[in-house]
Amino acid sequence: MEENKNSNYNLLEYFWANSVFAAKDEKNLPYFLKKIGIFKDFSELELFDLVQYIHIRHYSAGEEVVNENEHSMGFYLIISGEVELSSSLISDEQKISLYPEMYFGEKNLLLDKCKSNMKICAKDNSTLAAILSPDLDNLIDKKPRVAVKFIKTLSQLSLMKIEEIEKRILSRS
Repeated sequence: MEENKNSNYNLLEYFWANSVFAAKDEKNLPYFLKKIGIFKDFSELELFDLVQYIHIRHYSAGEEVVNENEHSMGFYLIISGEVELSSSLISDEQKISLYPEMYFGEKNLLLDKCKSNMKICAKDNSTLAAILSPDLDNLIDKKPRVAVKFIKTLSQLSLMKIEEIEKRILSRS
């Protein structure tokens, strides 16, 4: 009975957070996620379930989010600010900046004990939403349908990146 009561509370919380009275900005995480293309196939209820496993992290300008060659276990969505991807193997001109509604770390979330090839730092004060490996494990246990949909989405993103790399390699030959 207690679980049903909590479930009803969560449902009420969801409807209130997504009602006409709720702010429609990045502080309303389900609304923010719905704006990002990778979540286009998620229902509002699925997004509400997913955000229960997301952590909001605030980083100061220059603060490292992910260290190069260290284990990383998170998928990050940029809510505000700017982050920069760099590596000891690339020049300053090759650094990549990511902005709100962009994301990184799908490989780190999907592979256990994955070392990051990149150093990722907040370029300015930034807010990120993070889903870490233990959170994904909990999501799999408690909301398996949402977890499968999320993992499938991340897998598709990874495959699209591989396809893009293959196209670039083939265009050089």
